[in-house]
Amino acid sequence: MEYNVPTKVGTEFSLRKIPSPQGRHTLIIIVAMKLIALLFLFNLQVTASVYSQRISLTASNTPLRDVLQSVRKQSGYSFFVESDNLRDSKPVNLNLMDNSVPEALDKIFENQPFTYTIQNNVIVVTRKERSNLSGADFLTFDSGAPDSTKVVYVQGSVRDDKGQPLVGVSVRVKGGGTGTVTKPDGTYTLKTNAAATLIFSYIGYLSREIKAQQGEIDVVLKQLNTALDQVQVIAYGTTTKRTSTGNIGTVSAEVIERQPVSNPLLTLQGRVPGVFIQQTTGVAAGNINVNIQGVNSLAQGTSPFFVIDGVPYPPVNPNPSIMTAAIGGSGGSTLNYVNPGDIESITVLKDADATAIYGSRAANGAILITTKKGKPGNTRVDVDFQTGFSKVSRQPKLLNTTDYIRLRKEAKKNDNSTISYTNDYDISGAWDSTKTTNWQKMLVGGSAQFTNAQAAISGGTEHTQFYVGGGYLKQTTVTPGDFADTRENVHMSFNHKSNNQKFRMSFSGTYVNDDNSMMNIDLMSKVVTLPPNAPQLYKEDGTLSWGLIPGTSRYTLDNPIAYITRRYKGATNNTIGNIELGYMALPGLEISSSAGYNNLQIAESAITPQSSFSPALPINLRKVNLSNKSTASWIIEPKIKYKKDFNNGKLDILIGSSFQQKKDNALLTAGGGFIDDAQLENIANAPNITAQPYIVTYRYNGFYSRINYNHRDKYLITLAGRRDGTTRFGSANRFANFYSVAGAWIFSDERFSKNSLPWLSLGKLKISYGTTGNDQIPDYLYLSLYNNITTPILYQQTVGIQPTGLSNPYLQWELTKKLNLGIDVGVLNNQILFSANYNINRSSNQLITYPLGLVTGFIGVNQNIDATIQNTGFEFQLDVSPLKSKKVIWNISANLTIPTNKLIEFKDLDKTTFRLTYEVGQPVNIAKVFPFLGVNPNTGLYQYRAADGKATSIPNSITDRTEIINTSPKYYGSISNTISFKGLTLDFLFQFVKKMGATNRMTLTGFPGVITQMPTAIQDRWRRPGDVATYQMVSSENFDAVMAYYALGSSSANYEDASFIKLRNLRLSYTCPHSWAKKIKINTARFFIQGQNLLTISNFFGTDPETAFLSVLPPLRTITFGLHLNI
Repeated sequence: MEYNVPTKVGTEFSLRKIPSPQGRHTLIIIVAMKLIALLFLFNLQVTASVYSQRISLTASNTPLRDVLQSVRKQSGYSFFVESDNLRDSKPVNLNLMDNSVPEALDKIFENQPFTYTIQNNVIVVTRKERSNLSGADFLTFDSGAPDSTKVVYVQGSVRDDKGQPLVGVSVRVKGGGTGTVTKPDGTYTLKTNAAATLIFSYIGYLSREIKAQQGEIDVVLKQLNTALDQVQVIAYGTTTKRTSTGNIGTVSAEVIERQPVSNPLLTLQGRVPGVFIQQTTGVAAGNINVNIQGVNSLAQGTSPFFVIDGVPYPPVNPNPSIMTAAIGGSGGSTLNYVNPGDIESITVLKDADATAIYGSRAANGAILITTKKGKPGNTRVDVDFQTGFSKVSRQPKLLNTTDYIRLRKEAKKNDNSTISYTNDYDISGAWDSTKTTNWQKMLVGGSAQFTNAQAAISGGTEHTQFYVGGGYLKQTTVTPGDFADTRENVHMSFNHKSNNQKFRMSFSGTYVNDDNSMMNIDLMSKVVTLPPNAPQLYKEDGTLSWGLIPGTSRYTLDNPIAYITRRYKGATNNTIGNIELGYMALPGLEISSSAGYNNLQIAESAITPQSSFSPALPINLRKVNLSNKSTASWIIEPKIKYKKDFNNGKLDILIGSSFQQKKDNALLTAGGGFIDDAQLENIANAPNITAQPYIVTYRYNGFYSRINYNHRDKYLITLAGRRDGTTRFGSANRFANFYSVAGAWIFSDERFSKNSLPWLSLGKLKISYGTTGNDQIPDYLYLSLYNNITTPILYQQTVGIQPTGLSNPYLQWELTKKLNLGIDVGVLNNQILFSANYNINRSSNQLITYPLGLVTGFIGVNQNIDATIQNTGFEFQLDVSPLKSKKVIWNISANLTIPTNKLIEFKDLDKTTFRLTYEVGQPVNIAKVFPFLGVNPNTGLYQYRAADGKATSIPNSITDRTEIINTSPKYYGSISNTISFKGLTLDFLFQFVKKMGATNRMTLTGFPGVITQMPTAIQDRWRRPGDVATYQMVSSENFDAVMAYYALGSSSANYEDASFIKLRNLRLSYTCPHSWAKKIKINTARFFIQGQNLLTISNFFGTDPETAFLSVLPPLRTITFGLHLNI
C-alpha cells in the first residue's frame, strides 16, 4: 500500500508516493506525514481576503488536482487535502470568469464526493460524510477505540492568561484520535469518545490535558518562559537571544506594567546588567541619570542614544530652563513625556555590534523604545486603572527643642559670647523655648496622590492591524499646597500589508500633553534647617508669619510656606510620529524608507510675588520669568534589505542612509520692577524687560550597511559599517568611519556536544569588536562665538558684541573602541539560562574645555587631548524556572554587574589644573580629598593629614588633597521572582548597589552652633578637653572652628558607604477565572496591588543613598491599587 502526501517542487504543488511502513508504526507515520504536510502548507500560505480574490479558469476533463493548483496560484490560498481522497475525484468541466473564491469552489466541488471549508487562509478538503463538524474537524486519525465507546461533541475556546484568544492551538486526543485547531476567535469543535483525554498545545505556551466531556470546555494556556526566542529589537531590525551576536538587554511590556512609575527609565532599574539608573529626586517629573557600561568621556555628553519607534529622541530638555531647583537638571527628564503604558518593549544596546550601525549617536549605548501595535484577531479593548499614594519612606532624626537650645547655648559659651535678644532670638526668649514642631511632618509628611488610567482598542486582520490608546496620569507631592504633574496622552499605530505581501506600510504616532505645577524649590532643604521652636508659619488672621519680635522691627523667620506662593507652571507638548513604506521588488529584496518627526515644546512661567519675601527685605524683588523653547527634529532613512535562504545558511543584507536635523529654539524673558503683585499676571506691566534668544541647528548624515550570515543555525557572523557626518565639527573633520564585526558559535548543536553533554540545551560563544564616535558637544564650538552687550550701553546708545568663545576648526570626534566576549548557556531544556559578558571599552581623543590664563580674555578653549578612558566590566544574567506545572509557575531572575573605570592616559596632566580632578590609573569619578583624622581631643577641632604627614585643622586646598575616593559603583544587580498559583501572581524585585557616596553625616545641615536645626547625631560632640567625639565643638563665630568645618566637605569624612538593598518593586495580582469573567461579558479581569521603593536596607546616614543629601526629597514609597479589564 502507498500513501500520497503533498509536497512542493519549485512553485508547483504535487503528490509524492511513499512506501508503506509495516507493523505497529504505521499509524504513527501516517499521523506524522499529515502533520508535516499541514505545517508545511501553512508556511506556504499567502494571506488573502476571501472575497477580494477573483478566479478565472477553463477546465475540460481536467484532474481535480490540476484545477486546485490553478485556484491556489490565482488566490494565494493553500490547500490541505487528505491524499487518499484524490483517488475518488472526478474530472472537472467548467468555465469560470471573475468568480470569488467561494463561488469557484462551490462549482468545482459540485459533482465531487468532497466538500471544503476555509480555515485561516487554508482550504481544507474533506469527504462529505466527514464534514459534520463545520470544517473544524479536518485532522482525523484512526484511534482504534472500541465502537461501543460513547461519542461526545466538545466545543469551547482557548485563551492566554490575559484573556486574548489564541488561534491555531492544537487540540488532539491523547494517544491518537480526533484533532483540530482553534479558529481566529479561539474557538474549536471536536468529536471524540467520552473516555478520551484532550491535549491543548501551542508554541510558547504550557500544554494542558483535560478530560473530554459533552458540552463546553474553555481553556486558558499559560505562556512559557521563552527567553531564548523572545524578539529583541535592534537597530533597523529584530533578533532573538538565541541568534544574537551582540550584548543586548530587553524589558517587556509585562514587566513595565508592574511598576507604578511615570518615567519609563525607572522600569529599567535593576533589570538590565550593565545599565545603571539613578533617581535624583522624589519630586514628580524629576531628573534621572542613565549610564551604560561606564563613563566614556571626561567632559562631554554621557547620555545614551534614545530612539522611539525609529525616531531619535532628545535625552535632555532644550535650554535654557527656569525650573532647575526642585526636579534637577534642565527641567527634568524628557522621558517623563513618554507614557510607559504605550510601550511594548525597551531594548538596551551595549556593545559595538549592537550600536555601531547607529554610529556616533550611540557612542554611550542606545535605548530603543518600541510602542504597542495592533495584532491580528478580534477587536479587543483593554482598560487599566490604578490609584494610590506616595510618602517619604525615611525621615532624618532631628533634635527636639530641649536638645537644640542646649546646643545653641553651649555654642555661645564656647565662643565666650553673650546671648543677644534680637540676634539669638531662638534661645533668648523671643521664640517659645517650650514649643516643639515636627516640621518634617508638616512640610513633607503628606501623602502624594497617584492616579493612572489607560484605555486602548486594537485588532485587525492578517493584512491590516490598528491600535489606538489614551492615558491620564496625575501625581501630586508630599508638600502642602495644590501642586501636581498631570499628563494626558494619545497613541496610535497602523500597519498594513497588501494581499500579495509585496507592499507594506506602518505608522505610529504619539501626542503627550504635560502640565507641571510643582514647586520651584525642594522644601526638604528648608525642613532640615528650620529650628524646632520656630514660630507658627501663619498668623491668626491667616497671613504669613515672618517671626517679628514684638516691640522691634526684627523679622526672624524664613517662612518656607512663602515658597509655595511662588508659582511655577510648565506646559509641555510632545509629538512623535513615524511612517515607513516598503516594497518587495524581487523575492527577498525590499526597498523601504522611513520618515520620523519629533517636536518637544515647553512653555514655562515662574512668578515671584513680593509677598513671598520677608518684610525685612524692603527692596522690590517682584519678578516674572517666561521661557518658551522647543526641540524639533526630523529624520529620513531610505533602506534596502535583501534576504536569501540557502541550503545551509541565511543571508541578510541591509544598506541605508540617515538624514537628520534638530533645531532648538528658546526665548527666555525676564520682567522686573513691578509696582504691585497684581501686575505679575502680565509681563507687559514690567518696567524692565529683558529677552534672551537661543537658536541652534544641528544636522547629521550617515550611510551604513550590515551583513548577517547564519550558517546552519550554528555559526553566526555580523559585519556593520557606517560613515557619519556632523555639523558640530569643522569642514575638514566633519566625517568619520565606524565599523564592527561580530561572530557567534552555537556549540550545543555540534555532534560532540549532543553526545557528551546531553543536558546542555544551549551553548553559545560570541565575540564582537568595533568603533564608535562621540559628537555630544555644544554646537558651533569650531567657530568664534560672540554675545550682545546690552548693559551698559557703551557707545552712543549702540548695542555692541563681545567675544565669548575661541574658534577651533580642528575639533575631531572622540573615538571609542569596544570589545565584548560572551557566553550563553542553557541546561535542563533551558530551565536554567546563564549569560556572561566581559567588555573592554576604550575612549580616546577626548573633547574638553582646556583652561586658559585670564590674560587671554577667555576662560578656556575647546580642543581634543591625548587622554584615554577605559571601562571594563563583567555582566552576568541568570534565569531559572525551578517549577512549572499546571497550577504553579515559578521564575527567578538575577543579574550582577562588576564595572571598572580607569583613566589610563592623560598627556601632561600634571601641567594642567585637571590634576586637581583626575589621576592617571584611577577612575574618572573620583574625589581628591583631605584625609580626615577625626576630632582633636585637646582643641575640639576637626583635623586632617597634610601632605607632610602632620595633622592640621586648616589644610591646603591644593597640596593636601592626597586621598582618593572612588564614587563609581563597585558592583550592582538585582534578584527578582515571579510566582503564579492558579490566578494569583506575585512579582518582586530586590536591587542592590555597592558604592561610596557623598553624605551629610559629618557636614550635617550646616555649621553646628548657628541658628539651624541639627540631626540627633550631633549629640556625640566634643564638649571639653580630652573628649573623644565624632563631631567637633559647636560654635557660632569661632574662626578656627569655621575653617575646620568648611574643610570637612572636601575631606574623606564627607564620603561613606552608600550601599543599599531595595525592595524596588512588588506586585500581587489576581486574575479571575475566565468562566467568571465571561458572565459579565469580558475576557479578562485582573486586580492588583503594587508598590515601588517599599524597603531600603542601608547604613547610609541620609534619607536615601540614591539622592544622598538631607536637603533633597528622596524617592517616594508608592503603593497603588488597580484593575485590568480586557473586553
